[in-house]
Amino acid sequence: MKRRKGVEWEGAFIFVMALFLSPGASLAVTPAAQVPPDTSTPPQSISKDTTVSLDVSGADVRDILSALASNFKVNVALPPDLSGTVTVVLKDIGLREAFKAVLDPLGYEWEMRESVIYVHKKGEGTRLTASFDKEKLTLDADRAPLKDVVRLISSTTSNNLVADESVRDVPITISLKDILLADGLKLLAQSHKLGVTEKDGTFYFKKAEAEEAPKEVVSVDSQGRVSVKASKVEIAAVLTELASKTGVSIGIEQGVSGQVTADLKDMKPADAIETLSELVGLDVEEKSGVYQVFKSQSGATSARGKPAFKVDYAAGRVSVDVSKGDLGEVINAIIQKSGLDFVVYGSIRDQIDAKMDSKPLDVAMTTLLQGTRYSFRKLDNGVYMIGDKTQAAPTSAMLTDAEVIQLRNLKAEDVLGMMPPSIPTSGVKVLKEQNAISVKGSPDEV
Repeated sequence: MKRRKGVEWEGAFIFVMALFLSPGASLAVTPAAQVPPDTSTPPQSISKDTTVSLDVSGADVRDILSALASNFKVNVALPPDLSGTVTVVLKDIGLREAFKAVLDPLGYEWEMRESVIYVHKKGEGTRLTASFDKEKLTLDADRAPLKDVVRLISSTTSNNLVADESVRDVPITISLKDILLADGLKLLAQSHKLGVTEKDGTFYFKKAEAEEAPKEVVSVDSQGRVSVKASKVEIAAVLTELASKTGVSIGIEQGVSGQVTADLKDMKPADAIETLSELVGLDVEEKSGVYQVFKSQSGATSARGKPAFKVDYAAGRVSVDVSKGDLGEVINAIIQKSGLDFVVYGSIRDQIDAKMDSKPLDVAMTTLLQGTRYSFRKLDNGVYMIGDKTQAAPTSAMLTDAEVIQLRNLKAEDVLGMMPPSIPTSGVKVLKEQNAISVKGSPDEV
């Protein structure tokens, strides 16, 4: 066995020296896969007075970490790829400093979840904290498995939460602040394409139920002629299916509704669109090969002459032309056109004028929401979250960032009067002693 040189443990940990110096000594280290957090003991507090001194040269890192964990009375989970030797000289340091000193040179770091120390490569870790005060939940999670999130919320709130086996390892990234438990769990589930139900005081997480596929009512023959057989089917669904099967571009105004019953045979696509629309009192306008379907004004035929707005989406880019339009309707049109995953919290109500051509989706969303009380955030899993960013709103913590800005050529107390109107002064704090300001707002504002 390779001899380990210069190992010295002082004080209460003198007995560990025998593990390194005695011939044939061995340390049992449990692989990460064999130390599931489900069965770990409750978190133990590490006394600030507990310290260790260490002087090692060329010692095996796994043996060192195992001995440290043993003496600090915590469990350790080491990844299979962790290897190498360590040379360190430490005196009277605590657990955090000891693990950092041993792991840093090898490009690893650690985190403690419950009473288990998990070692991983830098940048591959997770973050998970929670608190519960006055019936409101605060949760900060970054790539934490759902099973760990559920367990932490359960212990923090004294409520029963259960994650189905099929979703226990779903990585959760979310930030909630002072939100009612039921609302917070709903937001967590929606933003990660999960379902959550409550029964007899227990919350159950599972895969979101797939929506039943609508019955097909449109058929197209080899000559491109359209037949439609529908009974009380939403007009928007019929037109969407017709567009998909014929390749004809159809723009449907937000808010268009009405059930259509029709039995059409062997019609040209344009004639079918016009006939179906007329059956439910809608107007149709063709321009540059695109058929726009919109609501008629009461008492007039085609009195509006054109849709209230136009939204196009192609290859990740958005075009918008709207005059005195409803922001919520424009956002909904982008959602429908893009086919991407969006979660919208509450109602979006504002009036906008905008004209942009072929802008990247994130740029278009930032431009449309700028100057309003709303903001958006794109999660790592591709889901877009939209909601109210004001401090009083429950979605504020998810949609805003905070940053401390150090000032050089200005006095911090003079900055409030210089802030742009788009950033409310309520989101700015003056740190006079540091000559800095703390700004809280949407990512584009910060």
